[in-house]
Amino acid sequence: MFWAFLFVFVSTIMRGLNSTYQSMKRKDKAVYVTYYNSLMHAFISTPNAVFITYFICPENKNFFNDFECSNTVLNAHLWGFMFTLSYFIVDLSLIFIYQICEDEVEQ
Repeated sequence: MFWAFLFVFVSTIMRGLNSTYQSMKRKDKAVYVTYYNSLMHAFISTPNAVFITYFICPENKNFFNDFECSNTVLNAHLWGFMFTLSYFIVDLSLIFIYQICEDEVEQ
């Protein structure tokens, strides 16, 4: 839901601020907005991954120096996984939807 909201939000802002964006085809607009989605994913998931890797386990243990920490799935791991999975699902869905739309227009 976050990624769909972000897609609509960025599209709306770009429509008002960027004249080049307004003249793009629908598929090019989707690709343009997915660039912003990927940046948002990187800015959010990278600090989370560092935190989960080094600081989520108690007693100064981390993923690399403790067997139990590296083999125990915590809620933070699942949240990080679901966040990235949802990004990939939305991104791939947009690619397939706009590829299908483009193929129909060409026929």
